[in-house]
Amino acid sequence: MDELNGLNRPELLIIYDYHPKEVFATKIGEYLEENSFLSSVRVVKYSDRPDVKKSNYYLRRFAVSFNPIISPIVLHGDDNHFDAALIYKSKLKKISRRAQNSLLDFCFSQYEEKNLLVCYGKFTDINTKCSIIDIELNEKMGFEAAIDLVKCFSRYLIDLYKKKIVL
Repeated sequence: MDELNGLNRPELLIIYDYHPKEVFATKIGEYLEENSFLSSVRVVKYSDRPDVKKSNYYLRRFAVSFNPIISPIVLHGDDNHFDAALIYKSKLKKISRRAQNSLLDFCFSQYEEKNLLVCYGKFTDINTKCSIIDIELNEKMGFEAAIDLVKCFSRYLIDLYKKKIVL
């Protein structure tokens, strides 16, 4: 972690329990918080007000309060036809396009190495101060596979940051 004004600044922030009804994602987040895997990653339970409709104002305010170096990850639970989805939300299309190849490479590697179907999506949100990466986890993939995916993706993002490819 970097020091910033005497506070520990995480390289990567993982937020869980943004939607408390998404029980699988909450269990994954709780496990990761209790069993830290990298000192540069901070896992926290969402504790701000719920957002209204499609607004992410409170979520973004919560994430920015930790001042992470890399775009924060928000864990979600979803039962779709794939094992997981990475959804990158940024302020500018240019940033989304720049991140696309790196995220696609990760998705392909998960399929090749672990036979996991990880999809990718991107959105532009002009009302944001920071980019956010949602990970939609399908309970059917299993607890251990979901933990492994989040850990691998976290390491991948930190490696990109060290290579000066910041998401």
